This record gives sequence, structure tokens and C-alpha cells, in this order.
Amino acid sequence: MKKILIIVLAMLSVANISASDHLKKEQVWKHKYKLSKSDIHFGTTVNTLYKISDVKNTESKVKWEFKIYSTTAGIFKVKKDIRTESSHFIKQNSDIFPDAYLFIREKKESLEKYETKISFDESMKSTTVFSHNNETKEIVHPIIKGVQDRLSVQLDYKNKMRTADFDQKYKVIDKGRMRDYSFNLVGTESIKTIFGQTSTVIIKKTIKDNKRSTLTWYAIDHDFIPVKIEQYRKDVLKFTVTLDEAT
Repeated sequence: MKKILIIVLAMLSVANISASDHLKKEQVWKHKYKLSKSDIHFGTTVNTLYKISDVKNTESKVKWEFKIYSTTAGIFKVKKDIRTESSHFIKQNSDIFPDAYLFIREKKESLEKYETKISFDESMKSTTVFSHNNETKEIVHPIIKGVQDRLSVQLDYKNKMRTADFDQKYKVIDKGRMRDYSFNLVGTESIKTIFGQTSTVIIKKTIKDNKRSTLTWYAIDHDFIPVKIEQYRKDVLKFTVTLDEAT
């Protein structure tokens, strides 16, 4: 179970890139999920989308932040393991361009920090900085058109689903590596959720050269909110995530 917890929180983990005093942060939506294995509740994750405006700028330049906060729950609450992950990005029409990404983990007395910054300026480079116990490692990547981070890719794909464009491939900076993500339509299903009986599309996400895959049920009539997620390793179900609250 401990290994499962680490895998879950790593996937659904989240972070906080704080806005400066002159920035206005407005919550757009908030979704809370329950993580379980064999009907045992062992984790909770909260996904929040914010709109961030620069109040000093009369044209009100707007950025967005997608943040996920994950923690142990139930009988596993005593095993303190808190992870926060966030992505700052810019929206242009239906496209998402990541600007900065941050991951922080707090477990007992230790603190691990993983950070990826993605720039789209003349340097055409992005930088991943790993920090652990005052030791840092830096990796520089060439920018590839359409590249995403681990969080921004979720929102960009959600935009594609709104136009029924379900099969997508992405280049994603993930743990210091440029990885190939694939999203493919598996089918449709009506399932019981917090919204009642809910029509969903089922999407399979795979990562090249990775043993894990994910099935996600997106609610068609509720702006494609993920209402159920199943994580697999070599086709073996490892855990299930279900939507618990939506505001």
C-alpha cells in the first residue's frame, strides 16, 4: 500500500507558484477527488484553476494557474506525505502555452522540490531544475512546438475534447525528460457520479516507454470534468480516483 501511495501522489501531485502582491488571483473552479484501493480511502487530491491578473497593468494581462494539492488520508494520514504541483500558463484562443511549473513534496521532516520552467522567448530553451537536500541539478531542453508540462497538458487536452478531437499526441517535459504522451478514445459509458447518472467518454493515456497507463472518464455534459480515473501498471489496476466535490 505504501508503494501505491507514492505512485498515486506522484501522478496527482501538485504545487504552489505564489502570485506577487500586485497580482489578483481568482478561483475559476475547484474539484476534490478521493483516492482508493480495494475500497480503502488512502489519499485526497484537490484540483483548482485560477485566473491571475496584473492589477498594475491597465490592459490587465492575464495568466492562469492550475494547481493540485495531494495528501494522505484516512488511516494513512499519520504517514505525512503532502505534495503540491502547479503550472502557470497563458491561453491564446483554445491553445495553452506553459510558462512555469513547480513541484514540492513534504514527507515527515524532509522536503523535496522539483521545478520545471518553460520559456518561449528568443532563447528557445526550457530548464528543469531538480533540488533535494540543498543539491541541485539542471537540465536544459530545446523548445519543441506545442510542448507542455505535466499539468498544462491536461487542460490543453480538455480543450481538444470540446471539439471532439479525442486522439492526440503531445511532447511533455516530465521529470527532466521530454516524453511522448498519447491520448486515445476508448469508448463511452454512463456511470453514477456526484452529478447522478452521467454520460462520459473514456480516454486512455499512455506514455512511451512507460509501464503505466491511465483510463479517465470525462463527463460530457459537465464540461468534460474527469469524474473517474483508473491507474494501471502492465494492465493491472493499481488504484481508482473518483470525483468527490465540484465547485
